[in-house]
Amino acid sequence: QFDDIPIPIKSKLIRQESIIISKKKGWLGRLVFDTSENQIEVFDFFRNELPKFGWKKVSEISSESSLLNYKNNERFASIQIFENTLFGSKIKITVTEIE
Repeated sequence: QFDDIPIPIKSKLIRQESIIISKKKGWLGRLVFDTSENQIEVFDFFRNELPKFGWKKVSEISSESSLLNYKNNERFASIQIFENTLFGSKIKITVTEIE
């Protein structure tokens, strides 16, 4: 369903926090995942994998919570990564159309 954006293998979709709008060219909305990987591993995963799916870097910030902004021809993706208190991290991927 999300074949145009990489999703870490060890992650689980949190359906009640996710909003997906299907479009003819891709999808829009927010995907929220929990993963067993730590924040740095998830940040590196997206940095390495997003370009393989046709996304170009706009900006990246790695800190207490990380933010990656990428775009392709039609859409803008903002990915937030938060370290969970005890284990793993939480990922929020928001995708919008570019005017």
